[in-house]
Amino acid sequence: MELVFGWMPFALLGLVVAGFAVYLIVSRGRRRRSDTTVLAAAHVERLFALPEYRRAYRRGRVLFAGLIAVSLFALSGLAIVAARPVTTDVVTTETANRDIVLCLDVSGSMLGDDAEVLDQFRTIAKGFSGERISLVIWNASAVQVFPLTDDYSYVDEQLKTVADAAAEADRLGYYPDPQEGSFDLLSGTLLGSGSSLIGDGLASCVLRFDNTDSERSRTVLLATDNELYGEPLVTLDEASRFAQERKVRVYALTPSFLGISTPEKRELEQESEATGGKLFGLDDARAADEIVKRVLADQASKLKGTPRLVITDEPGGALVVGILAVWLVAFIGWRMRT
Repeated sequence: MELVFGWMPFALLGLVVAGFAVYLIVSRGRRRRSDTTVLAAAHVERLFALPEYRRAYRRGRVLFAGLIAVSLFALSGLAIVAARPVTTDVVTTETANRDIVLCLDVSGSMLGDDAEVLDQFRTIAKGFSGERISLVIWNASAVQVFPLTDDYSYVDEQLKTVADAAAEADRLGYYPDPQEGSFDLLSGTLLGSGSSLIGDGLASCVLRFDNTDSERSRTVLLATDNELYGEPLVTLDEASRFAQERKVRVYALTPSFLGISTPEKRELEQESEATGGKLFGLDDARAADEIVKRVLADQASKLKGTPRLVITDEPGGALVVGILAVWLVAFIGWRMRT
């Protein structure tokens, strides 16, 4: 433990000494001056012959001595508190070495499902603690909504904003005008020909991971119906192999309308499992918990953060002594007056 303002007790001691010196000087000055208002009394010694007077006199002296002692305790306690006793510790935080990119298909065929997907994303994000999360939306081209971050309040706020825009688009049957305050789901996602270019979208999401030279757990959560319209630069199979090269696991999340077995669903399942991931349906009530469990099961080392100095105030017993002593000073003063 150390004192932030170590000079404070000495300053208060100096003030007490100075105050006492002023008191002595003023008292001597008064005694030297004649005071006509004070009359001398004769035979005062007879008062001490009275038992009640002697008891009152002794009681007064004891109270006065107690007042001085308790006042010193009060000053000592408050002086220590004013000096601000603290403890210091160097804390190095650790964060999980896992990154998750939420990869969302915002093509027209997903118009009625994106809001539900984003709500599922929010549920999944709440299951993590310390992992970094990013959101990428794509159609003919990909746009990063927010980069990898472990600020979960910001993540949830952004996911809710995009989910509200997707819900409004589903209600209207078309994407709302961003000038009316909605999130722009189209800006930057229509650069090129075609629509719902799944391979390009997945490859773009895989490229969003930073620190590629470090050992990290990397996961892409791909939400799409796998309905391809156009010629992609990268096929889904090529994007899957690219993810495997980058040691990225892909978990696919599909709308419930794909049914139990369709070519699109089988392809997604095959390519996600090739990366070590799995396919889940939006209608699976256990999907969010299962995805979180699988991601957390992937062993990840801890990243050490920047060491920081933590200063903790420790007034402790000095504050208690000071407060109690002040109360005792007030009580003794009241007793002396009465």
